[in-house]
Amino acid sequence: GAETRVNMSRSWLHLSESRFGTFYWDATDATEAGGYCNFYRCSFRLNNTAHTFGGTNNFPAGGVAWVDGSIPGDRPLICFSDCGAEQNNGNAAGVYGYQANGDGGFMSVASNWHPYCRIAQAWITTPWFMDPITDLPLTLPGDVNGDGQIDEFDLEYLMYVLGTCHYDGDQDGMITINDLLDAVAVYGSLCQ
Repeated sequence: GAETRVNMSRSWLHLSESRFGTFYWDATDATEAGGYCNFYRCSFRLNNTAHTFGGTNNFPAGGVAWVDGSIPGDRPLICFSDCGAEQNNGNAAGVYGYQANGDGGFMSVASNWHPYCRIAQAWITTPWFMDPITDLPLTLPGDVNGDGQIDEFDLEYLMYVLGTCHYDGDQDGMITINDLLDAVAVYGSLCQ
């Protein structure tokens, strides 16, 4: 409804069967002051929807999201940040990532807003790291950002979560694991 507030983080939305999009929202009368839906580091993979045409443009809608009641041309109230998509609705043309009327008219998100949704951080080309045998998400000790690798981006994300500055303690031009001790030492101080 209009006052809907959804915040989803690091959610796996895989292998679902639904009538409209994997995430469905009736946003009739929704305003920025009342309703907003945020998805952060969510993965949409191998979802199928029974109804595959969305919005007033009748493009095939993918298995990510479907929004009814959105005011045509108004600013979108649904936001995706650092999310991934893969093979929703059997999409062979645009197999990975977010598609908006590209690759044969395929859409990941169906709405009448313009644009269809907000993309805060780039839509990643593949969902989070998957085990090829079990088809389940893998987690690695130290993989703070969930990208399947342990590298300087995990340290940057950890500093972001802790509220510390991006700190190159040894001043080698890169934030690496060697800077971790210095980052811990300045934890709680103000960024200058």
